[in-house]
Amino acid sequence: GADVAATKGIAADANVPMLALSNDQSQADGNTYLMGSGPAEQAARVIEYAVQKGHKRIVAVLPDNAYGAAVRAALPN
Repeated sequence: GADVAATKGIAADANVPMLALSNDQSQADGNTYLMGSGPAEQAARVIEYAVQKGHKRIVAVLPDNAYGAAVRAALPN
């Protein structure tokens, strides 16, 4: 995410669309496109897999940072 933020202005100034390998959805805009699943998609896939395996309770151990907060926000209560 930080690398995308540092370079996307350069690409925009040159009128060149940028394709970034990142899952930081806040960096996407009209000129910057992301190749990476976001926290909501990742959380949904993990939960889907656990449910398919018959699990009824899930515990998430998340980092104390923006990514962890985004994943937490995507998880059901």
